[in-house]
Amino acid sequence: RYKYRLNFYLSTGTVGSCLEHPTQGKTQLFRRDVTISEAEALFKNPRQHTGKGYQRTSAAPPAPPPPPPQQQQGGGLQCSICKRRDVAFSKNQKRKGMARKCTRCVG
Repeated sequence: RYKYRLNFYLSTGTVGSCLEHPTQGKTQLFRRDVTISEAEALFKNPRQHTGKGYQRTSAAPPAPPPPPPQQQQGGGLQCSICKRRDVAFSKNQKRKGMARKCTRCVG
């Protein structure tokens, strides 16, 4: 496979280049009203800037939604000792996962 592809649209004078950009991934760049000398330069370097283009990129996968904020009062968390959910936890105990103890059971 080639690293890039150039498409020439003679009826419109547009050149499209498809390539793998180092940071953006697969991209398409279209340049309008390209002259012969600019086309020669694109054969040598398809990433050359001409000031006549516009770009299309592949759609990036959507970012996962942020986790819901944990509430100070229990927030659905269960104490490993008393098994209650309507109790408060310190920040340190919230980090302990399944071994967490509520403020009533810590002391």
